Formats: sequence, structure tokens, C-alpha cells
Amino acid sequence: MSDEFCIIHLPARTLATVELVVTQQEIPEQIPQMYEHLCSWIETTRVSPVGRNIVLYDQFRHDGMRMRVGIAVAEPFVNDGEIRCTELPALSMAQVRHQGSYSQLPAAHASLHSWCMDMSLNRGQLSIEEYGDSHENESQLITDVYLEIIEQVRSEL
Repeated sequence: MSDEFCIIHLPARTLATVELVVTQQEIPEQIPQMYEHLCSWIETTRVSPVGRNIVLYDQFRHDGMRMRVGIAVAEPFVNDGEIRCTELPALSMAQVRHQGSYSQLPAAHASLHSWCMDMSLNRGQLSIEEYGDSHENESQLITDVYLEIIEQVRSEL
């Protein structure tokens, strides 16, 4: 993992997503199944994928979190059963780039959370993983990990 943390502004995007409430332990098993379902759906539609694959995490609670597995698409579409059109707004995000096995992503999230705390950043509820190209060699996998940052308005006294 890179230790280069930064704040960036992600542009608004349209995603085709499928969602599930999961525990941390269920994530490695569920993501591939959910992507398979999503890719099968895209092959049968006129929806055009663009950009990278993405996973959104939010609505954290004691029994799990909402996980939305998504593929960036060229334009909005009508929801189709389990497949939803998700409009992701432009967001300010804290970011770190992880290189290596997906099994180490929880550590990347933890280090990004720690950095945000050290920087006194006001974090939102959304966490994102955005995946680079697939590689057989796990050491070559690149994943950008993001945490939503809520901009604070400072008032002058």
C-alpha cells in the first residue's frame, strides 16, 4: 500500500449497481458473485460500461453494512429488478492507493481512517473501492480506497 494520502474531488458518475447487506467477513465471497450477476445483466442490455469497477459501502450498523457493487455506465437507465441506476454525486474524498492483494484492503481502509482522524477531517458515511485492471499476480493489483469528507464551513468571528 502507498502511504500517500490525499484529498481529491471525484466527479459525478452514473453506476449500474446491485446491493446487499453484508458483514465484513462476507465481502470477499459476495463481491465476485455480485459482479458476475451485474456483468451478465450488462451483456443483455444496451447499457454501455465506462470507467472502472467500484464498490460502495455505507449504512453501517451492528449487523453489517450496505454494499453496492457497481460498474460505471455511460448514461442513466431505468432500474431493472435487482439492478439499480445509482447516481453518485461529485464528492470530496480522502484517498489512498493500495497495491497488492484484495485481502489487505481492510488494512488500507483502517490506515485511511487513521489519517483522516490525524488530519481532523470530518468524515461522511460513504467508503469506496475503485479497482484497476485485473492481474494474475496479486502484487500488481491496484485499488483506490476513498472515504467521504464533509466540507466544513468556517465562520469568521
